[in-house]
Amino acid sequence: MKFLNLAPFQAKAAAEKRLRRIVVPFNPQPIEYDGMWMWKGLAWGAVTDPVDPICKCPFSVGQVVGLKEEFYIDYMGLQDGKLPDDYPHWAEDNTYYRIDGECCEQIPECQCATMGKPRWRAASTMPWWAIRHHFTIISIEAKMLGQLTEWEAEETGVERAIYGEDEDGPYLRSIDDEQDNKLASFKQPFQFHWNIPYRRRPALAWRDGLWTWSLGGEVKG
Repeated sequence: MKFLNLAPFQAKAAAEKRLRRIVVPFNPQPIEYDGMWMWKGLAWGAVTDPVDPICKCPFSVGQVVGLKEEFYIDYMGLQDGKLPDDYPHWAEDNTYYRIDGECCEQIPECQCATMGKPRWRAASTMPWWAIRHHFTIISIEAKMLGQLTEWEAEETGVERAIYGEDEDGPYLRSIDDEQDNKLASFKQPFQFHWNIPYRRRPALAWRDGLWTWSLGGEVKG
């Protein structure tokens, strides 16, 4: 089974069954050179040709993908914090998900006031047995980020908001009045969230010409 790492806004949308689209960048990106598409150093036809056959998609329609999210294991029996490969008998009662709330809201015996806050584990480290949501792919489309529509951005699970920038950088704020309602969008918040994991990978940061796989589907689990 393939897996996808969810950002917090996606994990929240998955829990609420609002996640209907996941956008994944081509890696590596196809390159336009002398009127031709090139991918992995090979020329594959004119830039007017569809890019789909050129860059082989790692996903397929009908495929079920496991969705990983930030989590915490509250089990004292772990050795050096290493998680087991096989399903452990204690998994169901000792696995917590960050999107469900702070530790004190979830763990009855939480001692963070005296022991300190638990360290949430990154989504990428989640073992298969801790996954609670799966995404069934219904459609696949190769498209540039700039081609993403408002309704497609809404399907990614972002909440409609106001996007702005100040001396501290980009920010999002909620809708306060009718004027805000006219300015708010889904696409700009999606752009904001897109750039967060790619701060150290500028090659995949938002630009209108960045090629992606737009995966339409539904959450189960």
